[in-house]
Amino acid sequence: MHCSETDKPAKSGEYRASMNLALPVLLFAALALQGCSVYQLNRLPDSSPLKQPVPIPTVGEFKHEPSRYVFPTQVDGFQRIDLVQYDTAGLDIAAGYNNGKSQCRWP
Repeated sequence: MHCSETDKPAKSGEYRASMNLALPVLLFAALALQGCSVYQLNRLPDSSPLKQPVPIPTVGEFKHEPSRYVFPTQVDGFQRIDLVQYDTAGLDIAAGYNNGKSQCRWP
């Protein structure tokens, strides 16, 4: 097999010269792109906390659209007793469940 001039490995000085050029180019690109805005398809909407939590009225299962989580009405004997929203966009919510058995003893 015959090797041509282009098939020969680069000399160490040639490699070092190409690396010396790559670093400034990468630094320039990083600095130039630093201020560019990024469009993100799955970006969450802006939200801020509510002054007071707001009950979420619902009957049956409740699907929280941002997370796609379903809050069932019952889980292993626990009954859902409330759904509450804590922010303006509805990203921060909570569900309360109770098993119906009081842990407290009244005198």
